[in-house]
Amino acid sequence: MAIGNYKPRAASARGLLGMAAILLALATNATAATTTKVTGFDAVRVLVEYGEYDNALALAESFANDEKGKALAAAFTQALILEQQGRLPEAAEALRAILSANPDARNVRRELAGVLLKQGAGGAALHHYELLANSTTNAQQRAVYERFAARSRTLRPWTLDGYISIAPSTNISEAPDADLVYVGGVPIQPETKQSGIGYGYELNGSYRFDLDEVSAITVGAGIDGTAYRDESFNTSFLDTFVDYRRDVGDWTFTGGLTGQYVMKGGDPYRTALGPAFSVRHNMGRRGVSTLRLLWRKLDYRNQDALDGSETMIGLSHLYGISSSSSIRFGGNLGYVDAENDTNSYIRYSLNAQYFREWSIGAISDIALMVDDREYQDITYLAGEKRSDQRIVASLGLTLRNLSVRGFAPRLEYAYTQNFSNIDVYDFSKNTFSTYLTKKF
Repeated sequence: MAIGNYKPRAASARGLLGMAAILLALATNATAATTTKVTGFDAVRVLVEYGEYDNALALAESFANDEKGKALAAAFTQALILEQQGRLPEAAEALRAILSANPDARNVRRELAGVLLKQGAGGAALHHYELLANSTTNAQQRAVYERFAARSRTLRPWTLDGYISIAPSTNISEAPDADLVYVGGVPIQPETKQSGIGYGYELNGSYRFDLDEVSAITVGAGIDGTAYRDESFNTSFLDTFVDYRRDVGDWTFTGGLTGQYVMKGGDPYRTALGPAFSVRHNMGRRGVSTLRLLWRKLDYRNQDALDGSETMIGLSHLYGISSSSSIRFGGNLGYVDAENDTNSYIRYSLNAQYFREWSIGAISDIALMVDDREYQDITYLAGEKRSDQRIVASLGLTLRNLSVRGFAPRLEYAYTQNFSNIDVYDFSKNTFSTYLTKKF
């Protein structure tokens, strides 16, 4: 890699003595360095700062005793040199390449986060600082990472992200698997399953107004949905919110108003409006827990029997297993109070999701959700209260190494199975999605 011309700044006596002390201390412990991790980070950085590029490369390589370690040390030092020269996009690209091959290299992730922060890419920097903070066992390091994470959040007041996808599904009509079902003992021929290839889309944005260092008001909106050739299966959701957030030590309190407008088949279907609150507690190495409360008024355009309200309480926990993997799990308890109690139900759900960055430059996630809905009145014709249990399992893979101008491809498979004591609501479907995602 070409480094280019660079004139080192004049070294002060104190600076040179400090550099010598660092080098001496690291040289004493050089034998303890592992063979596949970048070591001597501070000493190499000092040499780079004084323009001693050849010495920096030699020192970095001296801490490794195999070719893989030497190549990693050299690549990391080259990235430091690019950063020192102010060539931040090139430095970020070089660090991403190293991290893709070595997702557990904490020094590389830390340096990449710093470069991204200098570039003004607060969202990307935040991702790495949170991974570092959630996975370290050192309280002082965690405090440093959390301060940088807080700075990353406030670096840019706006957010914008979205995706487009192609989503073939084996059962977009959610018709029963059986050719003949029984409702109240009466045989009924159900709707035929319909498969289809549609496209999905999502676009979200927000703007934050900082009131002071610990509080802000944020407004945002987003639209997402799926469209098919048969427009009767089209769905779209428009969500809006405004909230007030305040940080109090390790706690974050948020409260505001949310709204949603839903269309199905190109026609207005439902509106929802109500308050939402959340409490987030950062417990350091033990993870981050979030409690959410929601109430909203439901108004259906042409189905008055469904009008009513929805109340939900949810708890989730994010735990960082390492700097390259994490798990999120939680559950929700909800109640829909409809005008007609046949449509009222209590809902219980549990969910878990595991994330992992791999050395091939890909990010995988595995998710599982189980859901139980107990309806409150006897369903017409069936002669009994409806009870549904649903399982949704998905596997996703984001191919970060194949991104072009920040657009990263993603592959996802999801399987849905709904069990019901009323046969007409039994169904299963498979969905394969190919995404193109982007965060600005």
